[in-house]
Amino acid sequence: MPNKSTIKDTPFDKYVNQAIKKWPNVPKCYGWLQLSRRGEWLIKGEKIPHKRTIEFFKANYRVASDGYSYVQNGPQQVFVDLEYTPWIYRFHHHAGFSTHSDLIVHDILDAMSDEHGNLLIETSLGIGLIDDRDLSALSSFLTESGPELNTLKYLDSLIEITSISTDQIIAKYAFKQKPTSTDENAV
Repeated sequence: MPNKSTIKDTPFDKYVNQAIKKWPNVPKCYGWLQLSRRGEWLIKGEKIPHKRTIEFFKANYRVASDGYSYVQNGPQQVFVDLEYTPWIYRFHHHAGFSTHSDLIVHDILDAMSDEHGNLLIETSLGIGLIDDRDLSALSSFLTESGPELNTLKYLDSLIEITSISTDQIIAKYAFKQKPTSTDENAV
């Protein structure tokens, strides 16, 4: 699976690449596609049930270095409104961590808990929220000191879980939760 250094350079599927060549100047799309805090895709607030559409979004999802998340839909970049972070991490007791787009996580660089008790990790892909449905499976890898999480033991690492506010997370990792066409640095 690609890592942060190669995910943006990974080619889109051949049909997307053909469409980009055929129609290079298609306007960008904003405010249409959303990523929930559980890694679910929504169009105009409605959850997408179609499996092939979900697989297409997963395969063509990118997080650009300037903080924008988008799906390359043929020749058009469809920017993604984020309910929280650009990556949603899932945990499976026997398989470890993966992203909402099925990329395998090979490393954890940092672990944090926000003011709402959400658990976030930073990997080489970037910052992401851990899907709350997976916290039970992850619980045996977490230690607590009083009411707060203290450490995450993963692979051969013991990672201290630090406290951070939502605003600090957004500022530190510089991702755009709600991109608009008026943003000057759009991809």
